Amino acid sequence: MTILLITHLLLIATVTGMSFANFMNVRFAHGQSGDGAMALQGLRRLMGMFGDMIIAGIWVTGLSLVWMRMAAGEGDFNAAFHIKMAFVVLLTACHFMARRTGGQIARSGDHAGLLGKLEFWLAGMWLAAAIAIILAVLAFGG
Repeated sequence: MTILLITHLLLIATVTGMSFANFMNVRFAHGQSGDGAMALQGLRRLMGMFGDMIIAGIWVTGLSLVWMRMAAGEGDFNAAFHIKMAFVVLLTACHFMARRTGGQIARSGDHAGLLGKLEFWLAGMWLAAAIAIILAVLAFGG
């Protein structure tokens, strides 16, 4: 169970770093055009695909931890756990919206109009992931 918890926390930490890196990518993309804008967009798309796998890993490891605790008769979860779950849902929703906005940028080419929206969702991802890490430590006896 300890290895699963470590993996879970590392996945959340990874998505925290990736969302911050993608946020900085968007900050650099403002005012870019041509090859520079396309390169940054390609990097965001690649990081988004990795983000899909990491978000899935967060859910798999998290639900496995819940199942293991319940199977061990430790089904009482504290308030920090329930709040953490809300932030993981928020993290997932922000990731989905960031991916959706990235797709809109790719289809429409409207970098100037949609980068601010993408920036918002990425900032939401970072904040939700950072808070989820803090609450995970509190929830699992840190």
